[in-house]
Amino acid sequence: MFKVASITGGVNQPSSRYRVRQYIEVLKKHNIQIDDFYSVNGKYPPANKHQRIIWGIKSLFERLLQVVKINNRDYDCIIVQREMISTLHTFERFLNKNKILDVDDAIYLHKNGNFIKEIATGSKAVICGNEFLADKFKAWNNNIYVVPTAVDTNKFIPPAKEKNQNEIITLGWVGTSGGFKYIYKIEDALNFILNKYPNVELLIVSDMEPVFKKIKNYKFIKWSAQKEVENFQKIDIGLMPLNDDEWTRGKCSYKMLQYMACESSVVVTSVGMNEEVLKKSNVGFGTKDYYSDWIKSIEFLLNNESDRIRMGENGRLVVQEYYSLDRLSEKLSCIIKDIVSEGKY
Repeated sequence: MFKVASITGGVNQPSSRYRVRQYIEVLKKHNIQIDDFYSVNGKYPPANKHQRIIWGIKSLFERLLQVVKINNRDYDCIIVQREMISTLHTFERFLNKNKILDVDDAIYLHKNGNFIKEIATGSKAVICGNEFLADKFKAWNNNIYVVPTAVDTNKFIPPAKEKNQNEIITLGWVGTSGGFKYIYKIEDALNFILNKYPNVELLIVSDMEPVFKKIKNYKFIKWSAQKEVENFQKIDIGLMPLNDDEWTRGKCSYKMLQYMACESSVVVTSVGMNEEVLKKSNVGFGTKDYYSDWIKSIEFLLNNESDRIRMGENGRLVVQEYYSLDRLSEKLSCIIKDIVSEGKY
């Protein structure tokens, strides 16, 4: 049995849940045991200055104890996700030599990326969530692998109930409140659609409610891990607007893949990995602006039910073939074993 320690952020942090924690059970089938050391204090410091100091002290002691525990156990390798304490390079250098950095965002953009570059340079390998990130991290490490963020297609499944033609069609966006800036970009387009089509509703699933300037009628559901799949299953057309910049080109299209796994057709901004996924099959539409392209794409899906359904079915097949947990767990297990044995994948 290969023994792996992972050092991750908060218990509900998406990168921790999807790129490490969901692999714990499935990798046991590949003779790999993962012990996850996550932060009970949370991944990021609070905004209040005094609370930040308390958070920093607690986090230092928490991470120090974790490093001591890890080094006292016979782990074959250690997976880290960015700095152990936000924006600080602290105890990473004291971890064992088989350290693997796992990256699913353009985190090198934060504060010039000096801390993450040091960690990448000192790691035995870097696992990136897409090709864009892989190309960037080649500057700091020669041992680069690409493993997209996996979707558990045994969990994320299409809804059992088939809709009747007269039922409401749901446009949906799922994400943290930090991503509201993107949904606000297409507010005018969404407002146009909602006013024109009385049988269309907008569903927002997040940690807090958005504040729209124009949209008055929408449905909000507070995100919870327990109802995550159920909420994705409510969506007929999944939305993923983004800016076109270096940060978004580093994103791993996970929201898009979750929509697709549940057989939702998608309308997304054509940037980064989104474009790569769109090329694999006819799963929806990619847009370049924030208004006319979004209206045109959404209207097509609203007015062409058979195409909308077919695109949703195509999307699930793409996820099953390229991005499923079962498929990617095989790849990740080979990478871990080869890194430990100093082989090449």
